[in-house]
Amino acid sequence: MIWNFIAATALVTLMPGPSRLLIVGASMRRGWRAGAAVTLGVVLADAVLLLAVLGGLGTLASAAPVALSCLKWLGAAYLLYLGVAQWRSAGLAPASDGTGGFRRGLATTLLNPKIIVFLALYFPQFIRPD
Repeated sequence: MIWNFIAATALVTLMPGPSRLLIVGASMRRGWRAGAAVTLGVVLADAVLLLAVLGGLGTLASAAPVALSCLKWLGAAYLLYLGVAQWRSAGLAPASDGTGGFRRGLATTLLNPKIIVFLALYFPQFIRPD
């Protein structure tokens, strides 16, 4: 059972999405340290979302579609902001990353409602009631 979980999680981790694109973009523009900072933010956000889903957020999201819709729009607005910021800084020299990459990775993943829905559907398959 654990090997199925590890294999499925590895495949899901490799799927493209906003968080993965942010990691690749930061790594290419600012080097591996910036990519590692973004990755740390993404991993922390994934852990927070997993704990939230295990605590009942998935059930709450399915019971309150308006709240999930608000989260979707908030996430879309944040991704639009990131895109415009990236576009506006295209000709500028990359700035020192500091904690900005970590915060971007954290916010991008936390505001992605697909992760909440995915985790709510994914993890119960690997939990044995006994």
